[in-house]
Amino acid sequence: MFRILKTPLIQITEACIGYHGSSKSLLEGLNLQVHKGELIVLFGDNGAGKSTLLKVLTKHLDLLSGQIKIYQKSISEWTHKELSAQIALVLSTAQYSPLLSVREFISFGRFRFTNWLGVQTKNDIRIIEKILKVCGIEQLKLKRMNEISDGEKQKVLLARALAQETPILILDEPTTHLDVKNTMSILNLLRSLSKEQEKTIIFSSHRIIETAEIADKIWLFDQKTVNSIDSNDFLTSKKHREVIYGKENID
Repeated sequence: MFRILKTPLIQITEACIGYHGSSKSLLEGLNLQVHKGELIVLFGDNGAGKSTLLKVLTKHLDLLSGQIKIYQKSISEWTHKELSAQIALVLSTAQYSPLLSVREFISFGRFRFTNWLGVQTKNDIRIIEKILKVCGIEQLKLKRMNEISDGEKQKVLLARALAQETPILILDEPTTHLDVKNTMSILNLLRSLSKEQEKTIIFSSHRIIETAEIADKIWLFDQKTVNSIDSNDFLTSKKHREVIYGKENID
């Protein structure tokens, strides 16, 4: 029986990643694939290049060499406007006015669907209300951004990204500074979006065990390269965990 191979949503081929003008690259020879509905988590030391790779995938930084294709089209051929219809980026350091209401902040995710005045249609309003419910933050919609907790802010940032209605979500450290309860709430929400809505999700994290348990694949950053590993293999392999924790810290 022949196995039907699915075309990747994102194809990374022999990619070299870093900052132009720097004397050396952060990552070299990357060959990675992302398929529809996959939940992928990035693990690695600080400075290993996780955030840099996410910036390249969202065209906030150019490739040094190699190729990245999104829907079989080179990333260099996508305009920022076109790419924003495919990929929503969530930064834990996102800037916002503290006086905005939660609902107003989330509504900015509908910007590409509204006219230049930003007037929302009944459909925009319906979608925002649905997202508030999906993220479990209906009770927060009239609160100002400076009145909610860090855990609630992370859900609001994710809700704004969902308002863009993109098939791909990329998140940089969505569980930073969160307690265990809020961390699991965010991770369970990401898992639900991946499995129930077939959102393709890529995010970085330092929460190793919790995130590995909900992920499909791990991208493990090690010595200027990235290895793609099945999450079950990561959880059961001493070799892979040594990269994260250090050989001397593994029994």
